[in-house]
Amino acid sequence: MDLSKLPKLSETPKPPDNTPPATDPPPPEPTSAGFEAWLSIAIGLFLLLMYPRFLQWLSHQLFGTYFGEITLNNQVVSYTQIPEFWMDLGPVLFGLVFILEGLVMAFIRRPALIAICLALTALATLYNLIYLVASYSRFGLAPVSFLAVAFGFYICMYQWKYLRLRSPEHSAPMT
Repeated sequence: MDLSKLPKLSETPKPPDNTPPATDPPPPEPTSAGFEAWLSIAIGLFLLLMYPRFLQWLSHQLFGTYFGEITLNNQVVSYTQIPEFWMDLGPVLFGLVFILEGLVMAFIRRPALIAICLALTALATLYNLIYLVASYSRFGLAPVSFLAVAFGFYICMYQWKYLRLRSPEHSAPMT
């Protein structure tokens, strides 16, 4: 069979492509954020239920609700003067941060709010770390503060990674 006898196909150039060049799509949302958000809220509520004394004292200070007297060595003392105040403060701070972080990650996901959560999480984690180290020689291991430090580092890394993925240099098209 002689191919030279076949008709030639048209060799007209293709029309120019008028579509703009494609930009990189935004980075995908983390898939497990929904579960982690609800888990954060649940753990935060659990911590607040485990350490109600600090919130009862705070309610007494703000609204005048009942808060029982504390006696130490047969003397009435203020709650802020006993070691339990500092022991209660760390888990309560972390419980509140857990709840705030969970709500922001579940519903809002604005970088500015996540940055605020990151700062508050870092502060609560730092407080728990300081309490853990300072109280170890006198009271032994503070297990809830230890867990707050461990989870706090993880949450800070997660929030930092989320913010880095949403930063302008990651979302701007590359030229």
